[in-house]
Parts: sequence; structure tokens; C-alpha cells
Amino acid sequence: MIRLRQRSSKSSCEQTQSAGFTLIEGLIVVAIIGLMAAIAAPSFFGFLQQRKINTARDMLYQALRVTQTDAMQQRHDRRFSIRERNGQVEWANHPESLVVQKTPETPIN
Repeated sequence: MIRLRQRSSKSSCEQTQSAGFTLIEGLIVVAIIGLMAAIAAPSFFGFLQQRKINTARDMLYQALRVTQTDAMQQRHDRRFSIRERNGQVEWANHPESLVVQKTPETPIN
């Protein structure tokens, strides 16, 4: 048995199938991505700030532990000093007998 396929009488111009997406669909996707970024950005920046705080806390804790360990090993009192200079926090581990001299403060105008 021979079967014949019947050709469609419509021309190829009339048979258009959409492959891809329209400009409106693309704009909607961009708007959704922008909205998601706007929602996520504050949370991400908060995460970065909390990470900096945690890192500073951990560094300070480790410095205190080093001071404590030094005091136990040397069997002498040790002092841990902290100061802020030019926007940077500085700390030092030194013997109790060391006299730390206070420098005059410069007023901020």
C-alpha cells in the first residue's frame, strides 16, 4: 500500500512559529532579576558587615588568649592594652611592670 502525504496549501509565510522570546518577555525577565537583586543586596551587605565584625572579634579573642598563655608560661602578670589611632585599632601584649604613657589627645575640630 502506498500512502501519499498531502501538502499543506498554506504558504511558508503564513506558517510562522515563534522560536525565541519577545521584547516584552525579555523586559519582564530583566525586571524580575532587578527586583530580586534589590531585595537581596541589603541582606548581602549586612552579611559582609557581620563578617567583618566577627573577624575583628576573633582576632581580639586570639590576642587575649596569647596574653593569657604568655602570663602562664612566664609566671608573671601580663597586660593587654588596646587603643585607637587614626581610625585603626591597635593592641599590645606587654609586661605588667611596663608603664604606658598617655599621649596628649588632639581635639577634633
